[in-house]
Amino acid sequence: MLFSWIILGKMAYSDAQTLHVNELDLWIYCGLCCFHLNYYSSFLIVFLILSCGLIFSVIQGYLGSADRDCIMIMMLVFPYQELLRILLFASIFGLFYAYTRQKKMIPYLFFIVLGHFLNFCLKVL
Repeated sequence: MLFSWIILGKMAYSDAQTLHVNELDLWIYCGLCCFHLNYYSSFLIVFLILSCGLIFSVIQGYLGSADRDCIMIMMLVFPYQELLRILLFASIFGLFYAYTRQKKMIPYLFFIVLGHFLNFCLKVL
């Protein structure tokens, strides 16, 4: 789990700096998450529907492809409630950042990692 945190942190830093994520990092993160795969956390039909929605948002320009890939990997690993909490925290932080900085494009993967960290801290406490 520590290695997946390190890879997530590296991707978040890269996304925050350049709005680009190395594809090799995504594949490494996917491989590490396969070790922690919980089959009960995602039903196939819901995964397919959400994946189609994510692909549509990349085509429309609402999400980057690295954001989509990371969310799809997380859909396979985390239970729905936990994933929704992570995305809720990420969206709140991202909206606050975009509003205060008056930006139209934000490094959303960075905020996904922040949401994941906050969710982890709330679970531990």
